Amino acid sequence: MAVLLERRVSTVAKWSRRTALFSATLLASTVLGHRSGLIDTISLFWLLGLIVAMALLAILLAVLGYVQLWEFGDRGGRNSTKGLILALIVLMPFCLATYRLLTLPALVDVSSDLSDPPTFHHAIGRRDSSMNTLAYFDRSNAAVQAEAYPEVSGRRFALGLDVALDIVAATTEELGWSTYERARLGGFGGIVTLEVVAPSPWLGLISDVAIRLRDEGDAIYIDLRSASRYGVHDLGGNAAAITRFYAAMETEIADRNALFQAPAE
Repeated sequence: MAVLLERRVSTVAKWSRRTALFSATLLASTVLGHRSGLIDTISLFWLLGLIVAMALLAILLAVLGYVQLWEFGDRGGRNSTKGLILALIVLMPFCLATYRLLTLPALVDVSSDLSDPPTFHHAIGRRDSSMNTLAYFDRSNAAVQAEAYPEVSGRRFALGLDVALDIVAATTEELGWSTYERARLGGFGGIVTLEVVAPSPWLGLISDVAIRLRDEGDAIYIDLRSASRYGVHDLGGNAAAITRFYAAMETEIADRNALFQAPAE
């Protein structure tokens, strides 16, 4: 009489898939919750740590599932594979963040003008005790910033001040930055500084950005300073925000010039 042995189903492989799926779901909901303001930044950091731990657990369970499949023939190869792949996908942005953490300098305040950075007039009062302090620019980091981000420098535009302000407003709106204060010093040849709240593209981490427009008569010279509200390392985010602003502004100027030069039908 033939005896048929039913293969056991690997429990750890099944939990690998479940844990990886939950970590992916939690990652998506955490990012959306923070960007919509439902989750504060401190809670975001704790949740991201939990997500990493769960993804690593899913990988460990997947490995155990493969071991059970190899040694005992337990059914679970598909569940282990699904859990492993999904966990690796979840960990990809964290691996990129780790790479930037190890290769970029630990800066949280970046300026396009290292000798005379734009000054924050109002952002200081908008920060509480849980945030980074915002006062004088730390010029001891100037050499480090210049070496790491040589592309972060001021730009000159052949624009009048009123036109430049209009283009800057359109650029910040395009980037999703919200202007909340303006300080104007002097008239002709004077300086206008705009302070904006700039969320990062993915997580929505907030930096305060000061945009300084210096009126040179026949041109406007624009400098930016971007400072993170949280963390001890911006992972290159502030430098990226500054270069992203300049690129968006140049695109806005090019679009307006193309529209102005287009022949009338």
